[in-house]
Amino acid sequence: MIRRNVCHDNPGAGIQINADPQMGGDGITSQALIENNTLFHNGSAGGAAVNLASVRDSIIRNNLIYDNRAGGIAGWGDGNGPAWGCISNVFFNNTVVFREGEGRWCISLKEGSIHNIIMNNILSGGHGGALEFSRDSVTGLVCDYNCLYGLSDGFVATYEDEDYFTFEAWRGLGFGAASITARPSVLFTEWTEGCLDLKPGSPAIDAGTDAHPSIPGTDLNGNPRYDDPSMPNSSGGNGFTDMGCLEFRSGDPVPTPTPVPEPVVEIVLDMGGDMFEAGDTCYIDLICRNPVEEKTLDLYVILEYSGGYWFYPSWRELSEGIDFTETVIPVEVDYRLHIVPAFTVPAFGGAGPFGVYAAGFGPGTLDLSTMVTNLAHTGFSFI
Repeated sequence: MIRRNVCHDNPGAGIQINADPQMGGDGITSQALIENNTLFHNGSAGGAAVNLASVRDSIIRNNLIYDNRAGGIAGWGDGNGPAWGCISNVFFNNTVVFREGEGRWCISLKEGSIHNIIMNNILSGGHGGALEFSRDSVTGLVCDYNCLYGLSDGFVATYEDEDYFTFEAWRGLGFGAASITARPSVLFTEWTEGCLDLKPGSPAIDAGTDAHPSIPGTDLNGNPRYDDPSMPNSSGGNGFTDMGCLEFRSGDPVPTPTPVPEPVVEIVLDMGGDMFEAGDTCYIDLICRNPVEEKTLDLYVILEYSGGYWFYPSWRELSEGIDFTETVIPVEVDYRLHIVPAFTVPAFGGAGPFGVYAAGFGPGTLDLSTMVTNLAHTGFSFI
């Protein structure tokens, strides 16, 4: 169960379940529950906000996923073939929204990910559209009662970037007779500022269905799903649930949006891999994306190693005090700082966890309010 987490600014996935069949066991994760999570600003180095591989008979519902850099929700076999696809899962009442020109597809199912149900979701793609499938992943697909939109080019679905479908063309394939299409500005109170509550009169109100036992009876905030008396009922169930993760509350005041600040400088850690054995080459680089102006910041880089923490550049252990370096980041899209030069991994038998963290703050400060980068993290292991 993965419930009520806030996952943001991860260079890879926000939530990831990989069954890893190559590691032994049956290679399958079953009966997982992923619900009521909020995920944003993930995937700057790739990876969907919710990334699933060989996940079966599981529920993904009531998640708020917005402003991510790569995919929204992805299910596949992690390159192990169609025998390891994500099968017989349900995706209900998720809100997945990208900014125009950003991100991949809202829900992507590939590599033999069959017999899935996608209902009551709001899926608004930025660079991509709402839905992406490989041709071997549409067997047994149920996809209806969704709001589908593609901001960039009007396409709401694709067969793996080969064939593209408008909303009407997608419905013409037999999917989405009860689905709708609408721009985010029509659906939400203030969507560009991260406020994704449904606005009065939103076409997503009472447009879902409760005709499945796993449809949630409450929304992301714990409010009950209910029939709004001001809206016509276009639902296929009896509860007239709204689409998306947040149920409209008639009579509640429209909330004032709280903008989520964008990092001034985006950073990603690169080690050349995440699993090493003796003789491999390893390094620690920090890749900085700074498109606006030159920035001077206090850079903190921390190595987590066998339960201890060491601070760059002196590699002082935490018990001896923290350390940092004043660093100038030029205006450059992929400025690379070499934290640890390339070296050959020696034989190592210690216990983890192992990881590297990095963040930049305004000069002379160490407070979240002065943080000018995202918090970057990468984990690694030895074999």
